[in-house]
Amino acid sequence: MKKLLAIFLSLALIFSVLSVMSFAAEDPAYTLEGSVSGDKLTVKVGIKNNPGIISLRFTVFFDADALEIKNTGVEDTGLFNGFTTPPSTLGNESSFLLRWADALAAENNTSDGDVVTLNFTVKSGKTVSAEGAVRVEHKEARDLNGQKVAFANASLTVSGGSDPQPTNEPGGEPTAEPTAEPTAEPTAEPEPTAEPVEVPAVIANIPVEGTDPSGAAYKATASKGSADDELIVDVSIINNPGIISMRFKIVYDESVLELTKVEDLKLLNKYTDPAPTVKSPYTLRWSDALASENNTANGPVAKITFKVLAGKTVTGTSVKIEHVEARTQAGQKVNFADAAVTRKLIPGESGTTPVDNPDTGIVDMSAYAILVTVCMAAIVAAMIIKRRKEDY
Repeated sequence: MKKLLAIFLSLALIFSVLSVMSFAAEDPAYTLEGSVSGDKLTVKVGIKNNPGIISLRFTVFFDADALEIKNTGVEDTGLFNGFTTPPSTLGNESSFLLRWADALAAENNTSDGDVVTLNFTVKSGKTVSAEGAVRVEHKEARDLNGQKVAFANASLTVSGGSDPQPTNEPGGEPTAEPTAEPTAEPTAEPEPTAEPVEVPAVIANIPVEGTDPSGAAYKATASKGSADDELIVDVSIINNPGIISMRFKIVYDESVLELTKVEDLKLLNKYTDPAPTVKSPYTLRWSDALASENNTANGPVAKITFKVLAGKTVTGTSVKIEHVEARTQAGQKVNFADAAVTRKLIPGESGTTPVDNPDTGIVDMSAYAILVTVCMAAIVAAMIIKRRKEDY
C-alpha cells in the first residue's frame, strides 16, 4: 500500500512539473486591447511571456480610410526605458514604427503588460468594422547579450460599436517599412587639421604623442587654452571597428587640475549629459541604440577643459582615459585601449624632451646650466687676469 501511495505521489509530482514547464514554454507575444467611445478608439498594445529584453521595435498598421492618429496620440506607459518620441509626420501613412532601447541597461527587463496606448479618431461618416483595423507586426527585440527575441504578432477586430477583440498570429517581418523611421545617416565631423600649437610651461612635462597602436584605442592630446593656466585635452578614438555606444572615464589628478568644461564633438550620436557633480573619475557616454548600422568614424569625440591649480605642473599621468564599455549594433562588446595624456609637437621640436617656450618667458633648465657655467668661467678668467697684472 505504501509503495502504491509513493508511486501515485511521484506521478502527481511529474504531472505538476510538466504542467509548469508547459505553461512557462508559452511563446512571447503582443496583446491588443481596444475600446470605443464616440469617435475615439483607444488601443492598448502590450506584451506577454517576455523572456527578458532591453530593446523592442514593432510596426503599427491601421485602417487609414477610417482612422487617423497624430504623434501626440501615442502614450508611452513607461514599461520599458528608452522610448523614442515619434516624429510629427506620424499618421501621414497607414503605418508607423515604435521603438524602445535601453542600451545602458545592466540587466534584462522581463516585465509583461501594456507598452503603449494609441488614441485614434474615427473619421467623420466612417465606421470601423473591418477585421484587422489595427494590427501590430514584430520588427525586432534584443536581450542584453544582443540575441534576438521574437514576439508573435497581434491584430484587433472592431465590429459595430462593440469593444474590439484581439487575436494573435504567428510573428514575422513587416511587409513594408514605415515612413516614420528616419533615413538620414549622421555625418561625422572631420578630424582637425590645424597646425600644432605651442604648449604652456605648466604642461611642459607631458610627453610628446607617439605612434598609434594597431588596435582600437583612445588618444588624449593636450594643448594650451586661452589662458596660461588652462589645459585643453582632446579625447579621440582610433582604429574604430564600428560601434553604436561608448562609455569611458576621465581620470585626473584633482590636486593638480580642476575640470571646468566638457564639449561633445558630435563624432558619435546620442551624447548623454554627464552628472552635475564634477569629480574624478568623470564618465562620458554615447548611446545610439536605434542606429541601423555601426558608426566606424575615427577622430575627436570630446574636448575637456581643465584649470591648472596655482603652483602645480601637469605631467603625463595627470589625465588618463579609461575604457568602460562600447557595443556594436549587434550588441557585441568592443574594447578600446586606455590612454594617458600626451601633447603635440611644438614647431621645430623633435623627440620627447620638453623645449623652451618663448611665449611664456620660461627657459629650459639646461639653458640655465649653460648660462651659469659661462658666467663662472668669465669670473675665473677675470680673476686670473687681475692676479697676473698684480704680479707684474
